[in-house]
Order: sequence, then structure tokens, then C-alpha cells
Amino acid sequence: MPDIYGTPCEACPYRAGNRHYQRPGAPLSMERNDGATLLIFQAPGIQEWEQRQPLISDSPRSAAARVRNSLTRVGRERADFSITNTVQCYPGASARTGRDQRPRKAAHECCSAWLLQDIEQHNWEKIVVFGAVAKAAVRSLFGDDGCPGNVVFVKHPSGGLTNEDLDDALKEDVDDAH
Repeated sequence: MPDIYGTPCEACPYRAGNRHYQRPGAPLSMERNDGATLLIFQAPGIQEWEQRQPLISDSPRSAAARVRNSLTRVGRERADFSITNTVQCYPGASARTGRDQRPRKAAHECCSAWLLQDIEQHNWEKIVVFGAVAKAAVRSLFGDDGCPGNVVFVKHPSGGLTNEDLDDALKEDVDDAH
């Protein structure tokens, strides 16, 4: 993932200058750690966007909080995982609900090059994909060939994922996940 907007970003609705929270030349990058597992989420929230790091919200009801709690339960650390999003820019909040919006299809199409690069740049033992939006984005990368056997799809931590299923997804062994 580049540190600046590149050619894939040219048609993106979130390109620098098109959004309130957009910063010129700074899409969010994958957090690369030493572990052999990649976690893929939908898009950064406002805290992630402002602090330039994925999955860091301090809200107790956030996906980040659920993942932190799960890591404690299964005896693992954040450094055991690399973390990325299917869309690398904050899609904004809904005026009606105040919740983060789903990323636009055009943004997924533009960010697919970055997502594929994140997936292919390392020989991941396990890739955990969180939520329906991320699942669709990952599946679209592999088309008719299907996803590799090391990809595990689970619900989004803020969208009905049980603690047991979240814990299973974050365990080391691919066979431990559903």
C-alpha cells in the first residue's frame, strides 16, 4: 500500500479534496506486523482516519474494542496480526444515524488494487475477513477461481459476531476458525 494516492485512486469518490476528512496524499495503509495472520475490515472509522492507524477506536462498542477484548481472552497480541481495510479512506458518517457509512462501490473498485497488494505481499497463514462488505470485496478479487483456503469469513465484530466466533477467528490455527 503506497503512502500517497496513486493511479487507482484517480476515480475514487474519496480522493483528496473530495471529502471533508480527506487529507491530500494520505490514504490509510496496512498496519504490517510480524504475525502470519491478516485481518481485513471494511473501512477506517473517524478515529482510525485521524490517527492514521486501523482498528484503534476507543469506543467500548467498536469493532476495535471487541477485537482487543478477544485478544485478551485468547492470549494473543495486536502485534500477532497485520490489519488492513477493503477501502483505505474514511467514507464519512451518515447524517441520519451518525454511524460510519458503507464505502461506495467506486471506492471498493479503486482500492481493490491496494487490497490485492496487501493480500499478495506476504504468504499469510490465515486471512480473517470481517463482515459482509469486506467479504464481497475479497471475493471479487478472486472471481471464479474462488478464495484461497486460508481465508476465513466471519461477521463484523459490531454486527452480530459472537465472542466465541470472534475468539475462534483470532486463534492461531486456521482449523480453529469457522
